[in-house]
Amino acid sequence: MRTDIDIRPLDPDDPTDDLREMLARASQADGGPDVAPSHDTLAAIARAEGSGVYVAEYSMTVIGCVVVQMPVPRPAKGEPPAWFKRPGVAVFSQLAVEPEIRGTGVGESLIAHAEHEAARLGAEELACAVPARANRLRTTLAERGYRPVDHAKRGDSSFVIVSKTIDANAAAA
Repeated sequence: MRTDIDIRPLDPDDPTDDLREMLARASQADGGPDVAPSHDTLAAIARAEGSGVYVAEYSMTVIGCVVVQMPVPRPAKGEPPAWFKRPGVAVFSQLAVEPEIRGTGVGESLIAHAEHEAARLGAEELACAVPARANRLRTTLAERGYRPVDHAKRGDSSFVIVSKTIDANAAAA
C-alpha cells in the first residue's frame, strides 16, 4: 500500500474537471467509453449521507478515485444487483487509477480506503460490480478476500458481483 499519496474526500464544492478527465482516461484504458460522471453527479454523491467520493492525490495531482455508498441508491435505469440491496452491504464503484501509474499500489490503497470507510459506516460486507473482462481486478480483489456472490448484466455488459466480509475493527485502524 502506498504511503506517499493522500486520499481525501471530494468536497462537493471542489472543481472536478481533473477528476473527470482522469476517470475518462481510466475508462478508455480499460476498453470502455471515454466518459465520466458529471460534476453534478459527483457533487451529489459527495453530499449524500452514507456516500463519499474519495480522490487519491500525489503532489496535488488527482491520480485515482473510488466511490463508497451505503445504502446503494437506486440507479436512474433498472435496479441495482440484489446483493447490493441486502442490509449491511456497502458498495464501492468508480475505482480508477491514472493509466500510466497502474501497478504501483494506488488501486490497493483506494480499495483499503473503501474498506475502512465501509467499516466506519457499519457495513458487514463491501461489494463491487466488476466487469466480467476485468481479470486483473478480479484477481486483485480475490487476493484481498473478495469472493464472487452474483452476476449482473447492464446493457451489453456483464459483471461479476464480488463481496468481502468487513472487519468492524477496520474503522479504528
